[in-house]
Amino acid sequence: DGQEAPWGHMAATDEAPLEPVDPVHHEYRLPAILAPAGDIHLSLPDYGKFLQMNLRALQGRDTILPAAAIRYLHEPAQGIGLGWGVQQFLGHTASVHAGGAGTFIIVGFVLHDQDLAAAVVANAGTDRAERAVVNQLKSILQTFSS
Repeated sequence: DGQEAPWGHMAATDEAPLEPVDPVHHEYRLPAILAPAGDIHLSLPDYGKFLQMNLRALQGRDTILPAAAIRYLHEPAQGIGLGWGVQQFLGHTASVHAGGAGTFIIVGFVLHDQDLAAAVVANAGTDRAERAVVNQLKSILQTFSS
């Protein structure tokens, strides 16, 4: 239930103090028009499984979907895949997936040519929180990629 789930936080500005948002009684929701593109709620272990599934497919291994179908999502068309930002980082092709709706932010990545995927999450959706998440991911990439 929502009372035991982590609470997200919002702030009026990037410098303002964070205020907790009650997940049960708050009226915050994504607009209905955005729901098909991302109104998905996952536990962190399930998000890890999502990243693992994508990593395995990029390595040519079928998962609950054929590897070819998932690889198609990671093929850049004008710099982005289908739901994934595809970019070069430290000489590796990385697919980056980000999500959040104002009270949390999560950024995950999968390195195409390595056995490496990771995600960092913050329970605030501010620009400052997003910068911190991205910086932590860069640190993980630099530490664990070869």
